[in-house]
Amino acid sequence: MKIKLFFLFIIFCTINLFADDSTVVIVGPGIRYHSVYKTSVGPYNIKILEIDITHPKNKIKTVLAKDVLGTGFEKTSSMAKRSSRSGHIVIGAVNADFFGISDPYNPYTFLIGSMIKDNEYTFGRISQRPSFAIDTAKRLIINDLGFSGIIKTKQGYVRSISSLNDTVRLNNLVIFNKYFGNSTKTNNSVTELRLKRLTPLIIGDSIKFVVRAKNVGIGNMSFSSDEYVLSGNGTEKAFLDSAILVNDTLTIVFNTNPFKGNIFTMTGGGPTLVINGVIPDGLQTAVHPRTGVGFNQDSTKVFFVTVDGRQPGFSVGMSLPEFANYMKSIGCYNAVNLDGGGSTTMVVRNRVVNSPSDAAGERPVANALLAISEIYASEVIDSFYLWPRQIFIDSTQSKKIEIYGKDIWGYDIDVLPSEVNWEIQGINGYIDSLGFFYPLQVGSGIIIGRIRNLADTISITVTGERIPTWSFSDAGNNMPSWLSPTASTERGLAYGFINNNHRLYVVSRPNVLILDAQTGDVVGNLNISGVTGGTFTLNDVEVTDDGKIIAANLTTNAQTSSFRVYKWDDESSSPQLIIEYSGGAYRLGDKITVVGSWSDNSAVIYAGVANSNRILKWTMNNNAFNQTPQEIILSDVSNYGTNPSVAPIGKGNSNFFVNATSILPKYYSPTGSILGTCPSGVVATQSNAIRYFEKFGKKFLVTYQYGAFNENARILDITNGIANARIYETTPTLGDNANNIGLSGDVAVRYYGRGVFIIYVLATNNGIGAYQITIDTTTVAESENLIPEKFYLSQNFPNPFNSTTRIRFGIPKQTNVRIYVYDCLGRRISELLNEFKVPGHYEIELNSNGITNQLTSGVYFYQLVADEKVMTKKFVLMK
Repeated sequence: MKIKLFFLFIIFCTINLFADDSTVVIVGPGIRYHSVYKTSVGPYNIKILEIDITHPKNKIKTVLAKDVLGTGFEKTSSMAKRSSRSGHIVIGAVNADFFGISDPYNPYTFLIGSMIKDNEYTFGRISQRPSFAIDTAKRLIINDLGFSGIIKTKQGYVRSISSLNDTVRLNNLVIFNKYFGNSTKTNNSVTELRLKRLTPLIIGDSIKFVVRAKNVGIGNMSFSSDEYVLSGNGTEKAFLDSAILVNDTLTIVFNTNPFKGNIFTMTGGGPTLVINGVIPDGLQTAVHPRTGVGFNQDSTKVFFVTVDGRQPGFSVGMSLPEFANYMKSIGCYNAVNLDGGGSTTMVVRNRVVNSPSDAAGERPVANALLAISEIYASEVIDSFYLWPRQIFIDSTQSKKIEIYGKDIWGYDIDVLPSEVNWEIQGINGYIDSLGFFYPLQVGSGIIIGRIRNLADTISITVTGERIPTWSFSDAGNNMPSWLSPTASTERGLAYGFINNNHRLYVVSRPNVLILDAQTGDVVGNLNISGVTGGTFTLNDVEVTDDGKIIAANLTTNAQTSSFRVYKWDDESSSPQLIIEYSGGAYRLGDKITVVGSWSDNSAVIYAGVANSNRILKWTMNNNAFNQTPQEIILSDVSNYGTNPSVAPIGKGNSNFFVNATSILPKYYSPTGSILGTCPSGVVATQSNAIRYFEKFGKKFLVTYQYGAFNENARILDITNGIANARIYETTPTLGDNANNIGLSGDVAVRYYGRGVFIIYVLATNNGIGAYQITIDTTTVAESENLIPEKFYLSQNFPNPFNSTTRIRFGIPKQTNVRIYVYDCLGRRISELLNEFKVPGHYEIELNSNGITNQLTSGVYFYQLVADEKVMTKKFVLMK
């Protein structure tokens, strides 16, 4: 125990370095993160990631924005996150090369210098640029480097390749690979060869290719991700025409210029800041935010460095001579400048740690440098828990079990399902390599996951009753014929139980479709005769608690074209105009929300005014809506963006949530006073439609996320308040068709029973689906009939936590059970349990505020003692 506590002390302590205000934290094996704030000069906000490259697990790699040239930029944090996985953990990252939007010689790419990723060029030009590179033996290089390539035919002809993934110019040979996309984008002035690689791809070695196809005078040759294309123009076209045939074998050598061996990683930058301990003359003196990379004299340590700037009073930035001197002062014997200014970004363990200077925050860039540790989560895991805590599915379904881990340095870590030893008790089933549970019978049981000496348990129930989930989408290659992939016509979605039928109503402009909510099949249309006016006659739809169907138009200016809302008493009735509003020059109807019933005058309609901070609220009186709405001005924003969506709490509570394209979800009082905001990183900034629901004392939001990698729903647990919102579940993406006109989509919620909710998602241009989530109904698990086969103590959930958390344990026989809480010095500070228990599964709550001498933020331990069995786990309290 003393060794454990000493180790934790080393991890969590901070060490003063570099004055004026400096800390250093271990963030990975042989990797330290320094945070330096200097006020005696500057001021400067400096971040340093120090990587011991001699550690056998540590590597430096590059990553390309969106993995394809010319398709747009990407934030450093996004590139780092998607590159990280167990066995390939991204400890830190910085932005890398300079880039430009319009290169006169090459409209397809943005990088200024050449780049190598995992032994393969992503972009290559013969022009030399100051670059940072590493070879396969971890030899560190800073030099002026460019691309070099040659091709050798079977007849012995040798030709130079002018560039890679570049524009084909007169009398040049250019070669293309997967980082350019899936075609060459050339015209008919070229001859092109599609090549299949036969030998390993290593920079500096001869690589064998076979010619699979040849196109003469066609251009824009297509190719797959494991193929290359050689393209020749002018004299090089003539060479390809005469000298190479289909099925010929070619030898290609990719090098750097000058030759530096088997380069594994390379990125451009410039200028060089330190050369063998000497700072060159002529460096620019303009002061800007800076990013740089360097290494020490014996090439054992690599330094990623950022200096924030353009923020007077906080951090002013550095000139290049100042930056060079600083990098030399921390031990850099060689160093090169990377792209700075608004691009300057450092990420450490999935968090942006510096302060980017752009008003919008972190800037999307062209590529990044990554500090990788090739360790598996199971090697360094300190705690984990399984999610969801309770699974309820039918016998035809499967369910993904998520594994959330913390490593020994206190950071979240991705855990592969294959790293977990799974045990299923009480029911037959199996868990596949992706972590999906597949039942083989109906019934109830538990799933136990074990990693080394750690374990966690969740419950599982499988019913023979079919749960109505389905999906028709671009992602599933089964888009319904009525849903356009490009026209942005599908906008609004609502669920209702109408005349004993489970229904979905979808605005497919200008119509409202009726769908069977059990299957997703279209069963009819609403009568829209007499529906007129607005920019679009119908745009969103809702259902009252008593089954009245409500739909609204979209108007870009209600003063000149009124905002209109209609009611249908049932699916066969004609529409009735219930609201006509022209009281302001407002855009209305992107989203409406209805709560309450028509029959008792409790129905309320909310509509947000686009590009403002104004919510309109219509109430009922004498079986009709008051035509003059209450105008609610939100207190903390002036413009929340487009597609504003309101999620009222419901009957008996007039508070409401708002989401829109330019804000995170927010919580307001009836008068618009801000009550809380969702933390960043919990839900995509590209989100809008929002719904609120609660069950079993737990509270949730579901919001629609649009755009790349989204087109789905994110469910948030807000039981402990929106400021403490956490991700509960995310539905699968419905597709990747562009949704950049309306930025639209919608969500609806249905309670199915037994803790199961169906989340309906409409993704404009991408599809529609019904997805199941299960709310954990367990409080104390004493009622479970199954008896554990052995003692277990699960990781508390949630962890870290703010005030309350739950601890689950199981005992195989009757015995006295004690659970204690200790601080990090080993002092017992509380006894949570001390009583005899019969065999079974149990769960208790730990409330930090209920413990004598209330706990402060920090690391603690809880320990189970039963029948000479002692089991201990760690938790983190964050107040």
